[in-house]
Amino acid sequence: FQWYVDSLQLNPGDKIEYFTQVWDNDGVNGPKSTKSRMLQFTVPSKDLLDAAIKESEKETENQIQSALKKAKSLEKDLENLDNKLKTNTELDFKEQKQIEDVLKKREELIKELQSLQEKNQNTNDKQQQFNPQSPEVQNKLEQLQKLMNELTDKNTEKLYEELKKLLEQKQSDRISSLLEKLRNKEQNLEKELERTMNLFKQMQLEQKVDKLVDKLDELAEKQEELTEKTLQNDQSNEENKNDALQKEQESLQKEFEKSLEDKKEIEELSKELEQPVDMPEDLQKEVQQEMEDSKKALQSKQNKKASEAQKKATKGMKEMGKMMADAMDSAEMEAMEEDLDALRD
Repeated sequence: FQWYVDSLQLNPGDKIEYFTQVWDNDGVNGPKSTKSRMLQFTVPSKDLLDAAIKESEKETENQIQSALKKAKSLEKDLENLDNKLKTNTELDFKEQKQIEDVLKKREELIKELQSLQEKNQNTNDKQQQFNPQSPEVQNKLEQLQKLMNELTDKNTEKLYEELKKLLEQKQSDRISSLLEKLRNKEQNLEKELERTMNLFKQMQLEQKVDKLVDKLDELAEKQEELTEKTLQNDQSNEENKNDALQKEQESLQKEFEKSLEDKKEIEELSKELEQPVDMPEDLQKEVQQEMEDSKKALQSKQNKKASEAQKKATKGMKEMGKMMADAMDSAEMEAMEEDLDALRD
């Protein structure tokens, strides 16, 4: 029995307790039931989920690189073997062993590709369930999975099966012509893996920018609410409330600093992909300064001054989010045009 909890619309960190109860079909004495112990299901917190997804993404990137390295090594082995068979019409023991090694390497590569497909699908499922993405990012996730699923080519598998049979029959002349086809297949796989890596990094970039923009919008909203509280307390002048407002401002400062953790990765990815996403450094420093000024003003009970700094911080965060979102849109359009130009060529 599967219980789908999607309809409960659970949020990160939510917990539900449940039990199962079953009845027998005793038609004489009446149905009797038994009940399980109380069980608990906890939706991963946002921090735990982010950490798990980040770790999974790193593993996926490493697997793509590993698969690419294996494909290049295999293609090189096929080339060396092909050159030897062109000068030697008979298969000796050494060459037979080399073909066996090629077949073994191919099996290892297939296992790596299948593991990559499965891992990426699991990560996608987890994100869909607990961390819904924007339609644009979701579209890229689906494109990436489709691309990964197509890495294992049935026609190539048939060619390797044929190589295995020819090895058993020791037909060196036919093996030589087959090796050329296999080399071409592995070269195509290398290109597809490079394309997969590029799309994977584009998706990472969009996810990180979307996450940062959403967080900035959320913090701007919180800062706006804090500004209202600050102004209200300026009229009532309650000291205890001001202490609470100061702590709330400090908490927002910490959240703001934490939200910028992905900033370095965004910069590195955008540089690597040659898709510049402007990180408004000056604006960021202004926001940090305004938040600090607000905290100090609250400490000295200057609520009006604090609220003015809070308003500037709110405005700065909104501008930061908009600038980053616009830069990402511009980078995507530029990348799309480059893809179209490549197709025309």
